[in-house]
Amino acid sequence: MTRGPDAAANPQEAEPTGEEAKAQAEEPAAWRKSLAKVLKLRHHEDIRTVGIVAFTYFLFAARWSLRNAALPWLLRLPFWWTLAIFSWFCATIVHNCVHVPQFQEKWQNNAWQIVLSLSYGFPVSTLIPGHNLSHHKHTQGPKDVIRTSKMRWSYNLLNLLFFIPTVA
Repeated sequence: MTRGPDAAANPQEAEPTGEEAKAQAEEPAAWRKSLAKVLKLRHHEDIRTVGIVAFTYFLFAARWSLRNAALPWLLRLPFWWTLAIFSWFCATIVHNCVHVPQFQEKWQNNAWQIVLSLSYGFPVSTLIPGHNLSHHKHTQGPKDVIRTSKMRWSYNLLNLLFFIPTVA
């Protein structure tokens, strides 16, 4: 909001303070709520999830369209790395969607699981047995083969870089 020299004279234009500012910051934008309602999402925060998966598909399509192009290594390596990271994001999204369905309708959640399977290369259903038998049965213990304590770097970027070679 732009404030002119007489802004103090008009209290209706004053900046929100304290609890008002906090409430405004926590309140989602109207477009986010509307879009979540149209998509029949259970939570408006899942718009970000849908966006990440959509962007992953965009990256795959872009790379596929350039598959025969003679790209220099300075472009190919970052492209590959970006795709790998977004596939990792999708794997995390798979984990979350197994725990909490994102859509209101069962058919939407079934379709979403197919979309997610294609986004990271494995069927969503393959996560469930190992995840439940290892991670949830022995949460963070020595028998939890995917426990987060295996990654001990203080920088999360290093944890991301070394997670697959360490845990897989």
